[in-house]
Amino acid sequence: VVFAHSDKVTIDPQGRVHTFCSAVPGCWTVMSCTLAAGLSLKWFRDNFFLEEMQTAKGMGVDPYYLMDRQAERAPIGANRLVYLPYLMGERSPKLDSDCRGVFFGLSAMHTKYDMLRAVMEGVIYSQRECLDILRGMGVVSSEMLACGGGGSSPMWRQMMADVYNLPVKTVVSKEGPALGVAILAGVGAGIYPSVAEACRKVVKTNPAQAPIPENTGRYEEFYRVYCGLYPQLIATRRWPHFDESLAEIQLACQGNTAAIEFVFQPNEIKNKPGRFLPKRASPACFCIDKNGCCLIYVIWIGLTQNTDESMIQPILKRPPVNRYKIPVPALPS
Repeated sequence: VVFAHSDKVTIDPQGRVHTFCSAVPGCWTVMSCTLAAGLSLKWFRDNFFLEEMQTAKGMGVDPYYLMDRQAERAPIGANRLVYLPYLMGERSPKLDSDCRGVFFGLSAMHTKYDMLRAVMEGVIYSQRECLDILRGMGVVSSEMLACGGGGSSPMWRQMMADVYNLPVKTVVSKEGPALGVAILAGVGAGIYPSVAEACRKVVKTNPAQAPIPENTGRYEEFYRVYCGLYPQLIATRRWPHFDESLAEIQLACQGNTAAIEFVFQPNEIKNKPGRFLPKRASPACFCIDKNGCCLIYVIWIGLTQNTDESMIQPILKRPPVNRYKIPVPALPS
């Protein structure tokens, strides 16, 4: 969650973040939520770090402590691997219950330590997207307070500082929500004259972790790739599947149901579908060219559930009816 306090009301017209009345009279709070932030790391821990969990138990330390040490083995950018943390769909800023998680750029060279770092970076990139929306609304912060489980990780806090380009502090009290309730109760009981005064007296912070300039620039390259992935992935999802009605396919193809081809650059198609894909599968063949571009070849032919491979083969020999070029973000070198 990215949560900000504001003395003026600002509302995102697209509903990507949420504005609420604050407990402070005349003020507002603006909030965004990455649904699978901590969940992404827990999912990765539970499926790929079972040995480390046993080791941590024997050492009497938190498994996440060991995972921080392991993630440090990979460089910024996780050896050109990017993770989209959409394990539960996404709330902010996508508002898309159907989007799903992605490892982009995965190859045989990558280890689970690269994947671990990519997960941690992907969560931070997701929250940076939300922070950028807040900044666009005029809700600007000069520092950030990190709390909760993720806030206890020095490595994750440094990622925050570097990616957000802000100093990141933690509160001495690790129970942030309970501390907030106690502050409001103190104001309500007349112990403090205002919330602002109560915060000045009660909230104590640890020293800040400052952004490292060279890290900030490097993360920015991968953040731009991250931001470009979702729009390209969703572009492939907006077309009908095999078992949808002929009318829907005709509408999508603007009345021409003979054939339609999408090409994710460059122009040349290297792989073609060799068989009729099963029901509900996307009729596409994926490959990566030497420049890191994703190629997708798609055929639509006025399909029904009775369509078989013998009906598709003649279509493959025809010139495409429509050709679309959609650039896929190139990973930094």
